[in-house]
Amino acid sequence: AAANFMMLMGFRKAGRWGRRATLELALILFAPVYAMGVGVIQVSRFGRDVRRSHGIGRPRQWLELYALHMEQPAWLFLVEHRDWYYRKRLYETGMAGRAAQSIPQVGLLAATTSAMWIRNQDRSNKPRPSDRKSNQALRLGRAGVPTIPLIATLGQGRLDFGSGFDATNLPDTGLFAKPNTGYQGKGTLAWERHGDGTYRRVGDATQRCHTSEEVLQFLRDQPAEFVLQPRLANHPDLTDLTGDTLCGIRFLTFTDPVTLQARVFPFAWMKIPRAGVIADNIHAPGGLPGMAAGVDMTTGKLGPAFAADLTWRREHPDRGSRIEGRIVPCWKESVALALVAHRVFRPHGWAWGWDIAVTASGPLVIEGNSHPGFYEEFFPGVTFGEVEEVEALINLCLLADQA
Repeated sequence: AAANFMMLMGFRKAGRWGRRATLELALILFAPVYAMGVGVIQVSRFGRDVRRSHGIGRPRQWLELYALHMEQPAWLFLVEHRDWYYRKRLYETGMAGRAAQSIPQVGLLAATTSAMWIRNQDRSNKPRPSDRKSNQALRLGRAGVPTIPLIATLGQGRLDFGSGFDATNLPDTGLFAKPNTGYQGKGTLAWERHGDGTYRRVGDATQRCHTSEEVLQFLRDQPAEFVLQPRLANHPDLTDLTGDTLCGIRFLTFTDPVTLQARVFPFAWMKIPRAGVIADNIHAPGGLPGMAAGVDMTTGKLGPAFAADLTWRREHPDRGSRIEGRIVPCWKESVALALVAHRVFRPHGWAWGWDIAVTASGPLVIEGNSHPGFYEEFFPGVTFGEVEEVEALINLCLLADQA
């Protein structure tokens, strides 16, 4: 019921064509054929490995996949990863009976809540100012929330410096640029700073150095708008995992539909990139599968990391450093910071996904996401449908829909 609710709410926000009758008719007519095709594709990708490791033949895998999708047809349309059967290892003993409680798109509930709320407050359908990373940095800074400083907003022929910065006053820590409205680490750029004040772009095979004016001009000439920030590093206790890439911990915060107080979803994960990748996103460009490890909400202890290639890692595959069992520094302060950030942005959405990095000076907000990805595969043996906060998110969707 929850999965179908998400399907209906998700298509409803998409436009007039997403009417309930049309959707239900599409499910009846299209879902069986679609489920057959999805099953064939997924079994061809993962069936051999499962047969070798668990002795489950491909025909049985396909039948279980088909039955799973017919029981929850909304998954076919809304689940970002249709390999959910393999991601959650629903073929294992004891997991198949919990398939109905496995709701992968918790992030969709958060996104739908914010979309419904904004739709009822502003029917102009213009891009949300709160989704622009430059606006987030300025709003958090004005509220006194620790965040990454904004050096400049630039691109499309424009260059607007943030407070305290100009072409002759750039930080010594290196530079990091990302599209102002981008996602999944796409389009990110990074520069290392040398002792002579020049910058070398990370990943540039030519090893050419640039002046600060050249870097600014390069970004100013881009067809998309970028935000330029200092390139920071994680806490020294984490750098053997993260290297030079600033890695965030994803929190999901929402407004309680009864008390209207800020709450944090009781699951969070830390993103861990492969060596040489400048963005921490699981699906960041670079060719190597990113990873994420679930964090114990009480102790801040990391579990094993789940990679984008559906493998589990207890140690970093490139650096050899231990992942499972590590304690995240400043954990309680990080959880509290996510709630503070939510309160700052609550008028512009009732649910947010926050990326918070732990640095040597403490936790700070990287950015917020009004359409956050939030999946349960990073937590082995957990199904979000069994978590009471899912019901609260559904009720919050209904509340937002009623304005």
